[in-house]
Amino acid sequence: MSSYVDEHYDTEALRRRVPGERGEIFLGFIPWGDDFQGWLLAAREKLTEAPARPLDRSTWHHPQSRDLRVLVDVAECASAEDAVECLIGRLAGNQIAPLPSGPSGLGMASFMHPAGVPPAVFFAQGNLCISVVSLARESAEVLPWAERLHRRLAEVPAAHRAALNLRAEKTRGKPGDELPFTCTAPWDRTPESYFKLIAVGGTLSRRDGNLFVKPARAGQVEVEAYLFERGREVVSGQISFQAE
Repeated sequence: MSSYVDEHYDTEALRRRVPGERGEIFLGFIPWGDDFQGWLLAAREKLTEAPARPLDRSTWHHPQSRDLRVLVDVAECASAEDAVECLIGRLAGNQIAPLPSGPSGLGMASFMHPAGVPPAVFFAQGNLCISVVSLARESAEVLPWAERLHRRLAEVPAAHRAALNLRAEKTRGKPGDELPFTCTAPWDRTPESYFKLIAVGGTLSRRDGNLFVKPARAGQVEVEAYLFERGREVVSGQISFQAE
């Protein structure tokens, strides 16, 4: 990472914010129109950032003004550690320095443009690195957009039906082992559906189309998964791993 970022930001402190005994990972998360209170989707692209980070880039415009436009980038990283590295990369590529921190509790870490420049918010949550940037001549207040995305990402449904299929060929290992598993839906997913997986007692990552749980210590690791789809009830699944 550039010496500029290390000079202006405590990157090691940012890396230490990644939980060591709790994992959270999202697969297929994209902004929904409901997140942005009547703004209209103008364009959506599916891109790939190096190293192998799928990127959903969407542009939104105000229904009464084409001079109000907002760009939202959602980079799906390999892990929470990778999401923080992605966020550090955003800081390195930003032309405004140094950026002040965003509100406490907005993901693992967040930063904002200062007053007097086009508003922008950058934050990492789970394995996602998200940017919300005001694009056009009129400035849009984008912090509420980031906070609404954060609230949806933080949601753990009170009601859900067990229907997801979580399987692993090997459910026992040692602390630090990467144990692969799969998570599949009981039906064909819609383009706006997404998985949320939570691990207690270890961390989660994805690589080459596979999911991995890494136990942090000896004992049991519980992984819970949820599938969110608009217009359907939330369905869930669970799997346990043992580290010895």
